[in-house]
Amino acid sequence: MKCPICKTGETYPGKTMVTLQRGDSVVVIRDVPAEVCKDCGEYYLDETTARRVYDDAEETQLRKVELEIKRSAAKLYRSDSLTATNPPWPVIDIPPCRHSSPLPIAASPRGPRR
Repeated sequence: MKCPICKTGETYPGKTMVTLQRGDSVVVIRDVPAEVCKDCGEYYLDETTARRVYDDAEETQLRKVELEIKRSAAKLYRSDSLTATNPPWPVIDIPPCRHSSPLPIAASPRGPRR
């Protein structure tokens, strides 16, 4: 499908990292199956996957966890019989964002350490 965000890229089946905040809780879910744009990196979740991700965020908030990092299993996030070890598409990494450059580890918004 053509990406509705950048209007130029095509999407492909891949995996992405989803970060959601609910109240004071943040949940990061890695390796979530998604359609990913080759140009801008925007991702799109199917309805079943999105519902599961939102339910995980809600559950994290109810347990009053500040930060939770999970790795998804494809079978937990897909309504069909896919598994993380045998997906129907090649597993590929999401291209890095070309709109920003990573900061060096020692970088700080307040300047260098003294």
